[in-house]
Amino acid sequence: MKFTNYYKKNIIIYLIFLFLINIFSLSSCSYNDTSNETIDSQEFFPTPSNIQNDIIIKEKPKKDEIMITMIGDNLLHESTIKTGLQEDKSYNYDHFYQYIKDDISKADIAIINQESVCGGGSIGYSGYPSFNAPFEVVVAEEKAGFDLLIHATNHAVDRGMQQVKLALDYIKNNHPNITTTGLYDTLEESEKLCIIEKNNIKVAFINYTYGLNGFTLPYKVPYAVDIFDKEKLKNKIEKAKKEADFIVALPHWGKEYEFTPTMQQRYEAQFLTDLGVDLIIGAHPHVIEPIEWLTPNVASTSNLYNHKTLCYYSIGNGVNFAGSHSRFLGLMPQIKLEKINNTTYISNIETVPLFMHLGKDNQYSLYKLVDYNEEILQNNTLLSRDPSFDINTLWELFNQVIDSRFTSFTNSTIGITENANSIATKYSTESITAN
Repeated sequence: MKFTNYYKKNIIIYLIFLFLINIFSLSSCSYNDTSNETIDSQEFFPTPSNIQNDIIIKEKPKKDEIMITMIGDNLLHESTIKTGLQEDKSYNYDHFYQYIKDDISKADIAIINQESVCGGGSIGYSGYPSFNAPFEVVVAEEKAGFDLLIHATNHAVDRGMQQVKLALDYIKNNHPNITTTGLYDTLEESEKLCIIEKNNIKVAFINYTYGLNGFTLPYKVPYAVDIFDKEKLKNKIEKAKKEADFIVALPHWGKEYEFTPTMQQRYEAQFLTDLGVDLIIGAHPHVIEPIEWLTPNVASTSNLYNHKTLCYYSIGNGVNFAGSHSRFLGLMPQIKLEKINNTTYISNIETVPLFMHLGKDNQYSLYKLVDYNEEILQNNTLLSRDPSFDINTLWELFNQVIDSRFTSFTNSTIGITENANSIATKYSTESITAN
């Protein structure tokens, strides 16, 4: 009996052992059968949509960028017009921009203040006080790489609406890649916003002038020139906010030959800033004036960041022939824009000093001041007017007027370029401060 009980006990233990081995084998087979199945990575590498606030995956978003540049007052006196006359009686003005052509062409949007309206030879060329320039000036501008001609200046209707129509028709028919604004021959054109899109960035340009040298627009064409009008500007800027990523105001304002902005300039600049304009580049004084960051006086719910406006009160002259050496010094802003997460901002500023050289050989040309040297100066007709004139005088004036934070050019010594509104490695619409 004891043996039988012992035997039975061993058999039970043996059967349990076999049962366990079988279960283990089945488990092993089950694992092997599913080894080739696809595993959902979301279960092991959850995104914020799976586990909020636990894992945040930051990806560098797409960044679009462009560069905008501009040249100041293009005002052609008779002596300047004559420099383009060729032996065959045709005209060529490539020499105006031959030494800055590379800088103009590398910009995504290059602007010129076309103060002398190019109405062509049928109405006769003329300089001061009522200007009219050859069509060939526009040819040279397109070759140099200019994209936008702004016409709202005090000389916009010097020779009447006939000149306006001749100039605009010529550009439309012969230079379709050039955009114009500020001057119009139809109501429909005057009501359109000037928007240029490059690299997925839409930039609106708003040009206006303080007046027309005493001229009044004919009653049939009150729209022909954009003249300072607060209500019209407000409506244009509000429309631009909806249709563009960035707004540039191009006012023709100020007092001639003054190196500091007038109270009216400051008032208008603040008005534009409060409305949400991003960049202001002014012209008309024929000399350079300071550069400043402006802050809105009123809060704007449309701004996703701490908005500031960059203001060039005056970039001085471009191509010109007028007076003392200070009027031959101009500025060429080079403004880099970046667009990230639908926010477009100024990421870098460079301000290049320019000098208008009046060669004894009739080669009137714009130079970057950093490229202008004593050898070139000896061929300048300015020396016959003022033998004491030298290049250092220009640098002293430039350094006196322009804050060094806005330029890397200081009397042939390269410094630090202003890097404003840069968000560097930040990839969101966080608060951005321009210093």
